[in-house]
Amino acid sequence: SVASRGLGDVYKRQDKHEETLTDEEVEAFSILLELPDNDLLNLLLARKEPDGEIDTPQVRALLTRLRAI
Repeated sequence: SVASRGLGDVYKRQDKHEETLTDEEVEAFSILLELPDNDLLNLLLARKEPDGEIDTPQVRALLTRLRAI
């Protein structure tokens, strides 16, 4: 599925940049990975923005960084 392929890209990006992630980014990444596939993909593709409990400065900053890769 499209969501699965998108998640594969996320995991590759995380592995490639793991050494450069701050502790806050690792925490934000963990929060994002707990989301259902489609919700995560929509966030990564900027189809939607984080809301509710995941709407934190750390999550928004990490999304900005991931979207730029």
